[in-house]
Amino acid sequence: MNEDLLKDSKARRLNSQIEDMAIRLKHLENDYFLAKEEYEDAILNYMEILEELRRKNAELELLKTNLEQRVRERTFELEKSNLALSEEIRKQKLMEEELIRTRKLESIGVLAGGIAHDFNNLLAIVMGTITLAKISAREDEQIFEELSRAEAACIQARELTSRLITFSEGGGPLKKIHQLDRLLKESVGIALSGSRVRCAFDLPGNLWPVLVDENQIQQVILQLVRNAREAMPDGGEAGVRAENVRVPEKGNLGLKAGAYVKWSVEDQGWGISEEHCSRIFDPYFTTKPLGNLKGMGLGLAICHSIVKKHDGLISCRSEVGKGSVFTVYLPASPEEKILSCEDIHPASKEAKGRILVMDDEEMVRQVMEQILSYLGYDVAAAADGETAINLHREALDAGRPFDLVILDLTVRGGMGGKQALLKMREIDPHVQALIATGYSNDPVVQSFRKYGFSGAITKPFTLTTLRAVIRDVFECGLCGTDRASLPYGAA
Repeated sequence: MNEDLLKDSKARRLNSQIEDMAIRLKHLENDYFLAKEEYEDAILNYMEILEELRRKNAELELLKTNLEQRVRERTFELEKSNLALSEEIRKQKLMEEELIRTRKLESIGVLAGGIAHDFNNLLAIVMGTITLAKISAREDEQIFEELSRAEAACIQARELTSRLITFSEGGGPLKKIHQLDRLLKESVGIALSGSRVRCAFDLPGNLWPVLVDENQIQQVILQLVRNAREAMPDGGEAGVRAENVRVPEKGNLGLKAGAYVKWSVEDQGWGISEEHCSRIFDPYFTTKPLGNLKGMGLGLAICHSIVKKHDGLISCRSEVGKGSVFTVYLPASPEEKILSCEDIHPASKEAKGRILVMDDEEMVRQVMEQILSYLGYDVAAAADGETAINLHREALDAGRPFDLVILDLTVRGGMGGKQALLKMREIDPHVQALIATGYSNDPVVQSFRKYGFSGAITKPFTLTTLRAVIRDVFECGLCGTDRASLPYGAA
C-alpha cells in the first residue's frame, strides 16, 4: 500500500511538473510569437528606414546635381558678363583715348591756326618788302636773283603755314573749278625737280574738271610724288595716271554715287607691307621699316584729311619689293566752265581808283600802301575798324568816296573787318569790300559773299595776286564769280 501511495505521489509530481512545463512551453510559445512579431516589425521598420534613406539620398543627389548645374550656369553667366564688361571697359578706354587724342588735336589745331595767322602776317611783310625791293631792281642785277630766292623761300614757308591751317579748327577747303591735269603736271614737275626719277604721264584730254582747293590738292600731289621719289633713291619711273569714273549707288568704295576723277601715283620702290599699308594714313603712325620712307606719317595723314574734306577717297596698294600705288578719287565738278584769268580779264587795264586799307599791323599797312601806290591806286590806311569807318564817312562827305576798302578780319583789341563792314554799309550800302586775313579757314573767307564782301585774300600774297583780286572786284564785283577769293596767291 505504501508503494501505491508512493507511486501515486510520484505520479502527481510528474503531472504537476508536466503541467508546469506545458505552461512554461506555452509562455515560451507566446514569447516566441511576440518576439517574431517584434522582429518582423523591426524588419519592416528597418526596410522603411532604408527606403527613406534611399529616397533622401536620391533627393540629395538630385539637389546636388541641380545645384551644380545652377552653379555652372551662374558661373557661365558671370564669365559672360565679365567678358562683356571687359569688352565694354576696353571700348570705353579706347573711346576715352580717342577723345583725349581728339581734344589734343583740337588744341593743336587752335594753336596751329593762331601761329599760322601771326606767321602769315610776318610773311606778308617780308614778301611785300621783297616785292618792293624787286620793283626797284633790274632783272639782270645780282640783287634781283637774290630777292627772287628769298621770295621763293617765303612761298615755301607759306606752304608750311598752309599745312598747319589744314589741321586747324574748321580748316575747310576753298574750292574752285580746276583742271586736274594742269595741277598734276605742275606739281609733279616741282616734286621731281633735281631728282633722278622721271615721270610717265597717262592723262586723257577729256578729264572732267574738279571742284577743289588748289593749294590743298597741290599739297597732296606733292606729298605722294615726293614719297615715290624717296622710294626710288637710285632713280626710276613714277607713273601718274588719271581717268573719269562713275561710282554706282551700291559701290564698295564708301563714296557717294556720282562722277569722280580718279588719279594715281605709282612707284617702283621697295613697297610697303599690307599691315602698314592699312595704317599709314593714321596721324603719327611710325614703324622701323617705315622709318626710311621720308615724308610719310604726318604728311600722309594730312593728305587723308585734305581728301576727306573734299568728299573724296585716298587709298594705298603696295607689295614689298615691287612698289606702291596711291590712288585718289576727287568729285568731278557739276559745272563744265573753268574760269581763267583771260575769261575774267579780256584785256589789261590801267589801275586807278581810291582804296582804303585797314590792318592793325603797322608794317603790313605800310607795305600794302606802297604796293597799292605802285599799282597806281590812291591809298589811305587805318589801324582799326573805327578809324576806317570815320575815314570812309569823311571821304563820302567830301565827295571822294573810296572805290574799295580792304579790311583785316581780326584786329586785336579793336573792331575787325566783319563788324566794320556792317557799320560802313549803314553809311554806304554800295561799298565794295575785300576781306584780308592770315586765317584761310575762317568762315568769312570761305563764304565771303554771305558776309557782304566782294572778295577775299589770304596773307601772305604776291603783288600779282593782289592786283588780280582787286581787278576782279572792280571788273567782276557783280558777276557772281568767286575768283577774288584765290587763297595764298597761287598766281
